Amino acid sequence: LADNDTGAAGRPVSLLSFLLNATTWPADPWAFKLTNLAIHLFIGALLYLLTLRLLCPHMDDSQAGWTALLVAAFWLLNPLNVSTVLYVVQRMAMLSALFMLLGLLAYVHGRRLLADRPRPAYGWMSASVILFTPLAVLSKENGALLPVLILVLEYTLLRNTALRKNHSTVEANTVHS
Repeated sequence: LADNDTGAAGRPVSLLSFLLNATTWPADPWAFKLTNLAIHLFIGALLYLLTLRLLCPHMDDSQAGWTALLVAAFWLLNPLNVSTVLYVVQRMAMLSALFMLLGLLAYVHGRRLLADRPRPAYGWMSASVILFTPLAVLSKENGALLPVLILVLEYTLLRNTALRKNHSTVEANTVHS
């Protein structure tokens, strides 16, 4: 680990992940590929959850569920991801994507709590950046984009989410009055 030239940060999280398969090296590369496949499937599940959470405020649950399933299936079955899964060294890119998705999910979770429980909400939102950005960057440097992706989400899909929730609450209270 100390003697690597994999990037500016050294990508220690990715390099440590190779220890999962250290007992099979160098004889059997399939164990590494199987681990990559497991990471790829986990990313697909996270993508499903993130898409579902982002779409639920904007469409009915059934439609959001099918759309999220379609997005995850497109990711999982996209031929462009074949080389990422089968080239062992591409685990670096996959781990970076994994931690960025975990960070986005944590942020969206905190964002959903914001109206009712602001203190835990800000904790989740802060942890999403403070915890998952370094993990993503230490997997591969493009993980530094996590805060940018959060800002993009905030100014696009999440921009009026709390306002809609408050607006529908005001409408419900007015109808019952």
